[in-house]
Amino acid sequence: ANKDVANFCDMCSRAAVEAVGETTIVQPVVCADGVQLLVLSLVGLCRLPTTSLVVVVQESLGEGFSSRISAATKSSLVERCRLALAEVCERLQAQAAAVEPGTDGEEEDEERIPECKTAEVEHGQRRPAFKFFRQRLQNHCILTGGGLTATRREEREIQNGCMVFSDRPVPPSSAGLAFSLRVDATASDFYALPLLGFTRREPMDAPGLYPEVSHCLGQSVLVGTGSKAYAREQHEHF
Repeated sequence: ANKDVANFCDMCSRAAVEAVGETTIVQPVVCADGVQLLVLSLVGLCRLPTTSLVVVVQESLGEGFSSRISAATKSSLVERCRLALAEVCERLQAQAAAVEPGTDGEEEDEERIPECKTAEVEHGQRRPAFKFFRQRLQNHCILTGGGLTATRREEREIQNGCMVFSDRPVPPSSAGLAFSLRVDATASDFYALPLLGFTRREPMDAPGLYPEVSHCLGQSVLVGTGSKAYAREQHEHF
């Protein structure tokens, strides 16, 4: 867990990183008065116009290092921490904007992509038809390049935790639905990645967006993991 947090902080220190999925850690804590607590910490990135901050939000899981909670309770606490993180980032960004008028924590010159249109040709190159949905990322996902590039943290140790969705429906063409991507780098530690496909589920900043296992995504058709294909009609994840 400490290695995960150290890697998270290292990624956040890189100027090219624009968004990164929050990570959580459960650790024993001894308070100043000697009380022993088991604490859930959510670690997230807050981008400001001139710097980036790593913000930690904590929730107590109970007294004593042997405290136990259910998976549902932990999920609820994580969501509470995410809401608190969003509030803290909003306040910090508002303070930064007050100090430097004209900034709101987002890049003003970021290229805008037309809604639900086919990719246009600009300067001899096709403009991307969509970016990656960034409002809720999995815990090992990093976005760079204006939201057009997704990278997995700890790519040599972890083989999951980096599912991404397009931020809008795939634009139709005369050939039907299609998209293309470019692989900039690969790791040789794992085999048969990535997994690609389509889903009718609209990405939303809500619990349950991602399945426990990638190929169990609801309302999807996916291909990958060693020339295998997966399909699921039901909205719920398998």
